[in-house]
Parts: sequence; structure tokens; C-alpha cells
Amino acid sequence: MLRQCLKLFKQSYIRRVAASFWLLIIGIWLMTPPIATAIDNKPLKAILKEKGIYRIDEPRIVIKKLTYELILFDGSRELKTYSIYLGSDENNDKEVRGDRNTPEGEFYICMRKKSKRFYRFLGLSYPDLKRAEYGLRHNLITEYDYWRIFQAINDKKQPPWNTRLGGFIGIHGMGKKREKILRDLPFKINWTKGCIALSDRDIEEIFSVARIGTPVIITQ
Repeated sequence: MLRQCLKLFKQSYIRRVAASFWLLIIGIWLMTPPIATAIDNKPLKAILKEKGIYRIDEPRIVIKKLTYELILFDGSRELKTYSIYLGSDENNDKEVRGDRNTPEGEFYICMRKKSKRFYRFLGLSYPDLKRAEYGLRHNLITEYDYWRIFQAINDKKQPPWNTRLGGFIGIHGMGKKREKILRDLPFKINWTKGCIALSDRDIEEIFSVARIGTPVIITQ
């Protein structure tokens, strides 16, 4: 009798756990903002050929957090839209190290490198002067830190990434294992620590045209 009761309790517990799991998944799906629909799956080279563009002279990137879009421009000409992943909360701006939010504002690419973990990495000029002023005002950084950030931004170089404002924010790939898990989900999971992530194929295209100094605008 006791054994049967324990068996029934165990079965009931497993069913409750399973139901809770699927309710959580459905809840995440319903609460997640719609995934960008204006994604062009054509290779960038094919798009450039159709538009009669043989070289991208003025690459420019615009990132829209609420629609999970990265839009590549050549000057004022829109070229291609990519689907992206972001930091933990697409509604909030980055303020300090560890908040896992994707920053908003006007930046530029200050680093280009290959990455074992993320395939390709394009570092952004975060923290910018706006964050430096905020950090100094709220005693998050010293005057010396502020001067270092000011000098780097003024010289269009990489600002220090080791202050309490955070750093090492960039545009990067996903890596094969993570991409295999996430690519077929019907909803977005904001998994980065504040960076902007794309598929490895997409970051390869961006990496091929973006260079040091390329403007990057991040908006809601």
C-alpha cells in the first residue's frame, strides 16, 4: 500500500513538473517581442550584384533592439537586414558592468578579431562619453578613468574596458553548438552579456565589410 502511494505521488510530481516546464516555455514565447520579419536570406554578394554595387565604400550599421534587427547600410543605401540576439533585457540601456544589457547610442567599431568562442568579433566603442560622464557623476569611475575614456573616444580608438562601466561589448557570431540549439526555436532568447549576436554565416558577411571606425547606431 505504501509503495503504491509513493508510486502515485512520484507520477503526480513528474506530471506537475512537466506541466510547469511547458507553461514556462509557452509564457516565454508569448512574452517575447515579435522576431524581425524583414530578414533577407539572400547572400550579401547576391544583393550587392542586384543593386549594382561593386564595393561598399561607407559601411554603416543600425541595430534596432525591439525588433531584433541589424541593418547594414552603404552610406544612406540600405543593403541587408539580419536577425540578432541581445543582452538580457532589450528594454533597458546598459549602465554598469554585469547588468547584461545591450547599450544604446552612437558607437564605432574599435576592434576586429577572429574568435574561437564566437567565430568573429567586432568590438564597439563602449563606454562612450555619455557613460563616462554618468560614471564620474555617480562615483563609478575616477577622473583618471574618465580622461582615459575621453582620450580614446577623441582619438577614435578602443576605450578602456576594465572600469565599473563595463566593456568588451561587440557584434559577434554564436558558435556552432549554440547556433544549433537556438536557431529553430519559435522565440528569441536574449542570452548574451550585452553584446549583439548573429549566426556565424551572418557575422562573416558583416565582418567582411565592416572596418575599424565603422559607425554603429543602437536604438530601441
